[in-house]
Amino acid sequence: MNRAIIVTLPAAPHGPAARRRRGELPPPRRPRVNEYRLQKFSGRVFNEPDQTEWRDLAAKDWREFLDRRFTLSEAQKATLDALDEESTAIIAKGVQQLIQTGGALEITLPEGGKPGKLTLLGPAAQDKPRSKAKAVARTTGSGGAGTSTSFTIPIVHCSFDANCRHWRCRWG
Repeated sequence: MNRAIIVTLPAAPHGPAARRRRGELPPPRRPRVNEYRLQKFSGRVFNEPDQTEWRDLAAKDWREFLDRRFTLSEAQKATLDALDEESTAIIAKGVQQLIQTGGALEITLPEGGKPGKLTLLGPAAQDKPRSKAKAVARTTGSGGAGTSTSFTIPIVHCSFDANCRHWRCRWG
């Protein structure tokens, strides 16, 4: 008498993420760095509790943090690697403060011969800041009832030329 043994295996997931885990698809392309993407991503990393892996990487090496999340050109990588020790240390300390208090990175990329800048912004407060430090005001709403203004205190300012060279970083 022949007896057949039937084994039922669970179906393998077929979505792109499952196929990528199995090595059937290449890893997703990282987006190019731009003003909007950097501020949105850094705001999430420095303000949401489930982003510990990214915060740990930022604490360890802020340049690697940028390189792993975004596609950087060879020129951008070379520029970041060539930063002087003082600017690198100021940015690293500013990132440490963002990790502790929250906030975001804001960048203006050089365009048309105009210089660029990188600003590390502290957490937003809904009232006017009590210190005499310059604050960046952000208004939301349509201007009537329900409009709120939040202020963020810049922690670090960096400026650089149109070729992303000659960085100057300072506190506040």
